[in-house]
Amino acid sequence: MKPSLGVIVLALSVSSCKGQTPQGTGYVWWEGEAPIETNFPKQSWFSPSTFQATRHLLSGGDWLSNSGKRTGPEAFARYRIEVPADGQYDLWARKFWKHGPFRWRFGAGEWQVCGRDIALADDTYLKKHLNANWVFLGSVKLSKGPQTFELRLLAKEGENLTAAFDCFILTAGPFIPNGKYKPGERSGLADEGYFAFEPGPDAFSPAAVLDLRSLNEKVAGETGFIQRDGFDFVLGNGKPVRFWAVNVGPNNIEQSRGSVDYLARALAKLGVNMVRYHGPIFDGRRDPAEVNSARLDRLFYLVAALKRQGIYTTISFYFPLWFNIQPHYGIPGYETIQNKRPFALLYFDPRMQEIHRAWARALLTTKNP
Repeated sequence: MKPSLGVIVLALSVSSCKGQTPQGTGYVWWEGEAPIETNFPKQSWFSPSTFQATRHLLSGGDWLSNSGKRTGPEAFARYRIEVPADGQYDLWARKFWKHGPFRWRFGAGEWQVCGRDIALADDTYLKKHLNANWVFLGSVKLSKGPQTFELRLLAKEGENLTAAFDCFILTAGPFIPNGKYKPGERSGLADEGYFAFEPGPDAFSPAAVLDLRSLNEKVAGETGFIQRDGFDFVLGNGKPVRFWAVNVGPNNIEQSRGSVDYLARALAKLGVNMVRYHGPIFDGRRDPAEVNSARLDRLFYLVAALKRQGIYTTISFYFPLWFNIQPHYGIPGYETIQNKRPFALLYFDPRMQEIHRAWARALLTTKNP
């Protein structure tokens, strides 16, 4: 099966845009350090008292934190919030990096899990080895009125309780994280001699002074595959084309689909007509030749969102640093060496080539839903 139009695949080898929710959308914000009930300690190794110089970078200057090892009941926190209207909301949390995998729910709803593999949407440095990051937890349908939100750390007896929660937000529209700031807030900060340039989220109005979206095709690949004409590229209809490209990775595609749509439109406005996705798609827990079906689905959504904005996708799905050879991979010779990264192995090892071709096959023959 041929690859979909609008996709260029390279066999070998933008950060999230900053801003806030689109003007006019509703949101609910609550502080991590203000639960109605919790068994988190009042003081931990990660309390703001341990980083006084940067605690102002937290929402409200504080957060709910835990440390040490679990020796008793599950660590939990419970909150009471007020939902303004019936509807579908996106839930985000600002927390300490990927530490503190936890489960969460509203009311008596089904538990959802935030694991250590959660994608980070932004990054705020607090002190060495301590950062605050926004993560997208998922979408939830809620009714108007009071709701209870509960989280419980997944640490088992004897496991680390390292975790910290700064704040949470329910938003009815795309949310573009910007540190501790709530939708519509601005820092007002600027270097001497400069003014604070903090534009809000883009509504992509047709009245915009500069919008380069029209330079792209209406849909990437609408006239056929990209061709080579001597040393130049041409579109399917023979029209010359040059590419202005940026890079995205797993943290981008694992955000909400609304965020991916916003990113695609924002890039098109800036004149971008190609995006390079650089990230692994394999799942090495069992067979390294298997792809991660969930990540492949998210990658396919990125391709579709970009294609709608006239943007082509280059897929870079293998880099040796991502591939730490395990005994069950069936690749001999790595048992006695410390460095398990297979630099150059792809050029001559049949098993490595078999694995790599399996990834390419899954990319090129799985239909984009």
